[in-house]
Amino acid sequence: AYYRTSPHARPWDRSATVRLVKLAATQLSPTRRDGCYGSDEAFSVTTRLFSLFYETALQDGAQPVILIFPGREEVASWRSGRRKRYARLLSFLGAKGYRVVDALEVVDGAGHDLSIDELIPSHPSPLANTLVAEHLRRRLQGFGLI
Repeated sequence: AYYRTSPHARPWDRSATVRLVKLAATQLSPTRRDGCYGSDEAFSVTTRLFSLFYETALQDGAQPVILIFPGREEVASWRSGRRKRYARLLSFLGAKGYRVVDALEVVDGAGHDLSIDELIPSHPSPLANTLVAEHLRRRLQGFGLI
């Protein structure tokens, strides 16, 4: 269900209106909007990948840590209604006992007074990366890894 990521070109795509409608439909589709948090199929694939990563890292003698890095939409959703689209994923990872660091916690800490544009103008800003790095260091210390 998630293989095709954009519509294929057709002869009538010479029309700018047709291209615009197709682009809007792709951007507004629930699959596109919810990504790996929406359907059971996508969630199953996502959790399986995390499990394989984590278990393989442990078998190799590494100490895996999963860092969840939110985008603009997640930060806006959290600030407006304290809702995380990826709460189900966090619950799954926590139930498995995996070490997880949710970078959205920075928004409630050091980044509380910063606007979303200061943190994530389109991609995490240098300031946001610095705040997340400091948060990650503290969490790694808490895990006893450094």
